[in-house]
Amino acid sequence: MNLSPEQRRAVEAQGQDVCVVAGPGSGKTRVLTHRFEWLVNHGVPPRRILAITFTEKAATEIKKRLVEAFRSRADLRDEIERAYVSTVHGFCARLLRENAIAAGIDPEFTVLDENDAEALEAGVAEEVLDGWCRRNPAGMRALLDNLYVSSNPSSPQPDLSAALRAIHQAMRVAGVSPEDLRRKITLDLRAALDEVIVPLRDALSRSAPSTPQQRTRMEALHAWLRAAPAEDRPCAGHFAWIQNFPGQRRGLPPPVLEVVKELLNKRLEDVKGKLIRLFNAPLYDSLIGILEAIGEACRARKRSAGVLDFSDLEEFAIALLREHPAVG
Repeated sequence: MNLSPEQRRAVEAQGQDVCVVAGPGSGKTRVLTHRFEWLVNHGVPPRRILAITFTEKAATEIKKRLVEAFRSRADLRDEIERAYVSTVHGFCARLLRENAIAAGIDPEFTVLDENDAEALEAGVAEEVLDGWCRRNPAGMRALLDNLYVSSNPSSPQPDLSAALRAIHQAMRVAGVSPEDLRRKITLDLRAALDEVIVPLRDALSRSAPSTPQQRTRMEALHAWLRAAPAEDRPCAGHFAWIQNFPGQRRGLPPPVLEVVKELLNKRLEDVKGKLIRLFNAPLYDSLIGILEAIGEACRARKRSAGVLDFSDLEEFAIALLREHPAVG
């Protein structure tokens, strides 16, 4: 092998993960090919090696170089030709075709290109929104009243259908389910408020004012604590109360000062965010329900047509490997 010292280290590394960072034209395909060849020559079966590239062109080139490298090894020729060298989506598609029954999909599925997949999801999203509006016009009106969306495609703010499709795709890529989102808005109001109230109350109880200025500052904090709204549901009063936090730091005893700094730097904003989620929980629930309906309708439409999109390839491949470890 005619390799530089850095390339050789990448090719011959053992007992560790290897991360190679290299720019265009630096020989990444060459290193990957030699790495594959080196592993085979050290006893690793070709079919136990997974080589992933960014493009089909690079995958084809690697496979071509490997066939040439092992041309004299008749015992390996078939294994090399059937080796897993492809893009991520190429690997997922091959894995699913070879294990379609275990994956629960049509063995003869076709893969939608990006334009067709986007058109399918756009049509489904419009149908879901229309149906949601017919079944719950008041809920949809409330949702739209609280969202800034535009029907103008050239507007910086996308329309509701496009925004929901973007969120749906982001959730799929991140592996986030509607149930994950529901857990995010299932918060306890009292627990959220106690994140502010308890540490401040404790610090005040452990401190005694030693100057008139400290007494004034601490009395203002005590008054603020007493003014916390008693309602068991988030209301405008909670936001006004947070906003009116007496954040004067000068003259406070050190234990109280540390808590006030923490509240001003982070905790008040965190609690405000939780209040917003609780205040808008019904709207979030509607949005999550719509996202869930879009996902279910898209899956049903693709299943009936025997098609998958690129995100489906990743999702089904991951589920297959998790549920059937022997496949890997």
